[in-house]
Amino acid sequence: MPLTLDRPPKTILEVYRMLPEGTRAELIRGRIFMSPTPLLMEVLSPGTAKSDLTKKKPIYEKEGFKEYWLVDPKTKLATGFQLVKGKFHELKKEKGKLSSNLLKQVFKF
Repeated sequence: MPLTLDRPPKTILEVYRMLPEGTRAELIRGRIFMSPTPLLMEVLSPGTAKSDLTKKKPIYEKEGFKEYWLVDPKTKLATGFQLVKGKFHELKKEKGKLSSNLLKQVFKF
C-alpha cells in the first residue's frame, strides 16, 4: 500500500516505502508522518515516467532521501542519485542491478 506524501503547494505523491527497523511513524489527524527512509526506489511505468523523472526528484531531494533510484523495467537500467550536502548527485547507471552506496549492497533484478 502506498504512503501519501502531501506537500504544499498542491503536491501529493504516492510512494511505496520499505521501512528500516526502528523507524518511527506517527498518525496525526489521519496522516502518517515519519522521517524519510534512507533509500527510495521507483519503478518507471509508461503513465508516470515523465513525472518520476522530472517532478519527483526535486521533492525527494528536499525531503532528504539519502539515495533515490529509478528503474526502467523495459531496459533494466537503474539510475541512482545520492544526497550530498542537500543536493542529489547522479551515481553510475547500471543495467540489471543497482549498487547502493548507503546500504553497501548490490541488488540484482
